[in-house]
Amino acid sequence: MNLWACELKDLVSVNVAVACWEWPSYMDPEAKKKGISVIKSPYQQYDNPLYSNNKIIGTYINSIMALHDALAKNADEAILLDKNGFISEGSGENLFIVKDSKLLTPKIDFCLNGITRQSVITMAQNLGVEVEEKDLLFDDLVNADEAFFSGTAVEITPITTLDHSAIGQGLRGPVTEMLQSKYSEIVCGKDANYTDWLTCL
Repeated sequence: MNLWACELKDLVSVNVAVACWEWPSYMDPEAKKKGISVIKSPYQQYDNPLYSNNKIIGTYINSIMALHDALAKNADEAILLDKNGFISEGSGENLFIVKDSKLLTPKIDFCLNGITRQSVITMAQNLGVEVEEKDLLFDDLVNADEAFFSGTAVEITPITTLDHSAIGQGLRGPVTEMLQSKYSEIVCGKDANYTDWLTCL
């Protein structure tokens, strides 16, 4: 170690803080069974993160504004479209729809390739469900048999109402329920086939 490195080592210190707090359910716990309501947002995903009239900037601004708009309209969440008019995602979740037992999800051109999203795709394929990533029109969601969000906070949460109209039967569908059950088994360490997904501290 040279003299400069020794002097730098004496000057640099490492400070670490760990914050812990209770993490309640992001949605009402009953939502995992009953599902949630969503509306089509007037805000585009990554449309323009700079709102000069509000003097704010950031990639989460669209999502925050979309969620507040949805809540003000008595919905639980928002569906954002990308600049090409295709479905992107929720305000903080990835979206899946089920049509004729096939699982469809938006391509990742304008949405986050979330870890839970990737997990759902893998689980579905392992369970024999065909999965396709494609550009989805809003009408695809309107006409879906089932729909659900995925994400760290929401895990797998059914969407049963869109713009105050029922999706499919207006209930959690069988494919959604199957994926929820498998996801729960995996995160609780009850499926040995997925132990490499778990981290022990």
